[in-house]
Amino acid sequence: MHEADLRGIDFQLLVGLRALIEERSVSRAAKRLNLSQPAMSRVLARLRLLFSDPLLVRGRQGLLPTPRALTLQPALGRLLEDAARLVAPQKFDPLAATGAFHIAANDYAAQVVLPDLFARLRAAAPKMDINIRPNDAQALEGLESGRLDLALGVFREAPAGFYRQELMRDHFVVLLRRAHPALKARLSMAAYLKLPHLFVTLSGQGVGAVDAALKQQGHERRIAARVSTFMAVPGILQNTDLALTLPALLAGYLCRDRSLKRAELPFRIAPFAIAQFWHERRQADAAHVWLRRQVKESLVRAKSLG
Repeated sequence: MHEADLRGIDFQLLVGLRALIEERSVSRAAKRLNLSQPAMSRVLARLRLLFSDPLLVRGRQGLLPTPRALTLQPALGRLLEDAARLVAPQKFDPLAATGAFHIAANDYAAQVVLPDLFARLRAAAPKMDINIRPNDAQALEGLESGRLDLALGVFREAPAGFYRQELMRDHFVVLLRRAHPALKARLSMAAYLKLPHLFVTLSGQGVGAVDAALKQQGHERRIAARVSTFMAVPGILQNTDLALTLPALLAGYLCRDRSLKRAELPFRIAPFAIAQFWHERRQADAAHVWLRRQVKESLVRAKSLG
């Protein structure tokens, strides 16, 4: 049968046929499907035309299925069960799930979110693999194509076809070695600008939001060193007079070994939001909804610990 032929079939007729064969009574089938008896009789009439067969005929104790009806019954049951599974609400069982989650994360989000997120996923979904890649210029395309499930980082707006959920807000502070001379007094703008600055950048080039804020106020700092990851920061700051301006939550993590100390910025810069970002094709996916919840809870926990 071609698709053009299938378009003319009312699926409810097949539901009615199963009820009629199993109940062998128009009135009982009508009650089962919450229909009136005349409506059920019309269903039977349409079924007879569709299959060119009486399907059910009168017997001494009720309706009797014809040979054609009995032939149809097994396939009809399988068809309706498959259809029910097809339209059933999607469920995700993390303990049984297999496959992989693919997440793009900038270095800050990776440092703050991933430790708790990995622990959560390993405990709740042990058969799921986790793949993390840099949150770069190809992230949007990866989300749209399906190669990525989620991206974590600073996203100010969501273009058409994408969703953005703000997870938390953070602000910038300055991080220096604990015995740094600049910490003997409250850090002034003049003292801040005299410091040699470390800048974390994936590309190893450029400037950031701090430099843009300084420029608006007519100032410029000297970036004396650039690195591509926050992992290198503690060792560098502990052994130099470099200063790093970074998010406060991450500074709290890096200060745990007590060899580093944070100071407040001597100028105003707007706080920023950490968000998770995904394509609308994943919006209703049960596994993805679960993953987004885990990410959000991980960041809430990270904020409480930081």
